[in-house]
Amino acid sequence: MISSVLLVGAVYCIKSKSKLYGVVFMKKEKSRSELKRDAVLGAAKKLFLNQGFASTSMDDIARSAEVSKKTVYHHFTNKEELFRTMLSVHWLEIFSEQPSIFNESHSVRSNLRKFATLFFKFLYNINTINLFRVLIAESNQFPDLLGKILIDNKAPFTRSLIAYL
Repeated sequence: MISSVLLVGAVYCIKSKSKLYGVVFMKKEKSRSELKRDAVLGAAKKLFLNQGFASTSMDDIARSAEVSKKTVYHHFTNKEELFRTMLSVHWLEIFSEQPSIFNESHSVRSNLRKFATLFFKFLYNINTINLFRVLIAESNQFPDLLGKILIDNKAPFTRSLIAYL
């Protein structure tokens, strides 16, 4: 008979009085605040893709995410920060599938192929293409936005390549 289930971080230990039955790894449930932040990011992505950066207001995002405007501003100080975060999340979604891009036990050729495959997967992703269209369309009105976003979002990936080489 199971006597207890202990939660240790995101690990559940199932045990009886004398025996440990197993360890189950569970993803940590997101808090209500994290769920709202995710809803805001999802709504922002949809609206930015459909309406563009300039035509999307924080009110539109709050309404679409079904949260208050106060909640949007609690998580993001302004629309540019929200846009940057949304792009970063998009970037991470594509690259987070790989625990490590570069593996020292593999050949340089193998590692560079893996890098190129992931990079092209990112570039040819339909959301990436559409997000770049939004960035280019808005570049005349917001000339600094494109440069800042591209530098901020590609820097960690580029730094990992430079460090490897």
